[in-house]
Amino acid sequence: MGRITPRHQKVYTALRHDILLGKYSADGKIPSESMLVRKFGVSRITVRHAMSDLKRDGFLEARSGSGTYLSALARHATGMIGLVIPDYLSSPFFRRLGDELVRAGKDAGYTMLLGSLPGNTPAARAHEAVALAKEYASRGVAGVIIEPVEFMPDSADLTREIISAFDALNIPVILIDREISTLERSDYDLVTMDNLKAGLLLGRHLIANGSKRLVFLMPPLSASTNIQRMLGLAGAVMEAGLNWSRDNIVYANTNDVKAVVKALAAKKKTHIVVCHNDQVAASLPKSIRVAGFDALETKAKIDFPTVFHPVGKIAETAISALLERIKRPDEPPRKILLEPRLVPRKGG
Repeated sequence: MGRITPRHQKVYTALRHDILLGKYSADGKIPSESMLVRKFGVSRITVRHAMSDLKRDGFLEARSGSGTYLSALARHATGMIGLVIPDYLSSPFFRRLGDELVRAGKDAGYTMLLGSLPGNTPAARAHEAVALAKEYASRGVAGVIIEPVEFMPDSADLTREIISAFDALNIPVILIDREISTLERSDYDLVTMDNLKAGLLLGRHLIANGSKRLVFLMPPLSASTNIQRMLGLAGAVMEAGLNWSRDNIVYANTNDVKAVVKALAAKKKTHIVVCHNDQVAASLPKSIRVAGFDALETKAKIDFPTVFHPVGKIAETAISALLERIKRPDEPPRKILLEPRLVPRKGG
């Protein structure tokens, strides 16, 4: 037999559903306990249990001598959360992250908006993201989770233009995966993996297994995630008493394998190429020893060292952070780092 849902949970779910749909009065006052008893045909104890759970989860607040009212979270909770993920269609990692965000948001009881950004270039997708942000803002989303723009000289400016549509309406914003600019901390919450530690873990593993000459491969105008991974790798190299210089970094269009191979050929005595993600590492010729990041499946079999990216946990944390930000809009911005995990595999 299936598990029977407790009565107070059914009342909780129904009330929460109505709150998210905006069915209660403009002043935010919730019907009295007696009215809810009659509405649901349950006992006062059951109603009190459900109301207590709604207060615990931040949807309701009691006002002495006045009654129970919607909280700040509930007053702003339209039941919709917007996702602006420019690389959703072009990157396996961001496709999985977007899907996990949708799952986590639905589990929290929200309608998730994941608009399509089909542009063939980063510039096209960035401008589509600006238009999508304006659409979300006009629909009155409760909050929005944004993947900042990258691979463009004006990436930071375009990301700020996306966010401005929400700032103008005091709609909370959570950044996911990376900061707006490479070196500066923004005024928004950020949820990401600890990429510096990821690079350090991978570098230590490779050096311990005999790789003394490492290079880091990434595209020009890379976002802060790739810079942090490179800095972690550099830290591991210097920690081992080895040399690290500009010569250990290769910038190339990672979508052009021939260009990458040519750029790597100019480097002498390279033992292993650490790519900014697994997708790039798997695309290179088998004659090149590689390592990567993200631990996602690609069309090619992954048999090289990599770092597991806790995508599901990042999505759940981002949704929780957004709900906390709705409740407490004036709290200082937070940077939430999730732990990476080394996946040695063979070839390390």
